[in-house]
Amino acid sequence: MTSTANSVQRHSRGLFKYKLQIAYNGTNYQGCQGARTQVVSISSNRDEIDHPRLMLGMNGLLPRDIRVKEFRRVPPDFSARYSALGKLYCYELHTDPVEDPLLSHMRLHVVKPLNTFMMRSAAKAFVGEHDFTQFSSTQAKSLSRNPCKTIQSFDLDPIPGGLRLAVYASGFLYRQVRHMVGAIIAAGLGTVNTQTILDYLALGASVPLAGRKKPPWSAAAAKGLRLERVDFAPHADISVLMHPDLPHDEFGRLVTEPLVVTE
Repeated sequence: MTSTANSVQRHSRGLFKYKLQIAYNGTNYQGCQGARTQVVSISSNRDEIDHPRLMLGMNGLLPRDIRVKEFRRVPPDFSARYSALGKLYCYELHTDPVEDPLLSHMRLHVVKPLNTFMMRSAAKAFVGEHDFTQFSSTQAKSLSRNPCKTIQSFDLDPIPGGLRLAVYASGFLYRQVRHMVGAIIAAGLGTVNTQTILDYLALGASVPLAGRKKPPWSAAAAKGLRLERVDFAPHADISVLMHPDLPHDEFGRLVTEPLVVTE
């Protein structure tokens, strides 16, 4: 779990006297900026929960860098992890010759000049459905997931003193965003071209990560990364299941959900 989900799990024990099930949707890259919006779903066997009191209690217990902004009732099979339609990740670069010490913890400083035309061309190569095995970590958690993902948009925009990359997709492999950003930075520095990226995308899972030669880019540092937004389908009627084709338990919850149970 992320530090946010861990904190919710730990501190909820002091507020609830009954069984809870917790799942999350967020970023788990250690050292990253964190998440502007992160969703944690809490499932209880009780029908009524005092949401204002719960929010007040949680915010009184959580660390100061984590705050609950809203509680919302959802269908019983809503899953913060599996009901998400898409995620928007942002990555910020500082491109001024002198690093700004006030931004050094949240932007990657690139000293050499960057060719933004080549960076946009590289970003465009990722858009669409691809097997992103070669742009993921060697962690087993990546290899066990479906490596085919669809990038809906990948934008590069100027910001004061630097650049912001924004990528939107329904899901990502472990460290996929950091690998893609690393390749785009390499393209801006002239050490990688768009065709190289296309070639690695074409390799997919045909070349095992453990046996491949080192790619011509490095995963970008975690500190520039931020989860900006997670989108979910509208659910006006909480009595209607969101995933009717999947197996549910007696309370209507997904039985396939890898939930963390707290007492």
